Amino acid sequence: MDRNRKVIAELAKQFRNPSILPPYQRSQKQMIAAHSALFIRQERIEKARALFAEKKTIVQVALELPASQAFVRKAIYSQGLPDIRQNSRGRSLLTPWMSELEVRFKAGLRNAKQFWRSYKLLVFEGLTNASMIG
Repeated sequence: MDRNRKVIAELAKQFRNPSILPPYQRSQKQMIAAHSALFIRQERIEKARALFAEKKTIVQVALELPASQAFVRKAIYSQGLPDIRQNSRGRSLLTPWMSELEVRFKAGLRNAKQFWRSYKLLVFEGLTNASMIG
C-alpha cells in the first residue's frame, strides 16, 4: 500500500463525504509525542554523524548508539532528516509501467492475477501487445 499512496489518496477523495467525516485533528498529547519523537530522532542522527566523523566505522557507530547499520548509513549520508519509510528507494520494478497499470486500475481492473498478467505483457512482450489485455 505504501507504493500506491497517491492512488489510494485520490480514490479516498472521491468517496469522502465532508459532511460525514470531520477533518482529523491531532490532540495536544499527540502533537507533543510527535515533536518529542522527532527531537529524539534528530539527536540520534547527529550523534551518529559525530561518531562517524571521529573515524569510526558504520558497524562501530551502530553498536555504540545502538541502532541498525541501515539507520546509521542513512543518517550519515543523507541531508537533513533521512526518509525512514520502509521502501524509501522511491523506485520499484513497477515504476516504468505505473502509468499503464494506473490506466487499467482506473478502468476497473482490481484482480491481482489480471494485474500480474498485464505487468508480464508490458514487461516481457512490450507495449505493442498491451492493447490486447482485457
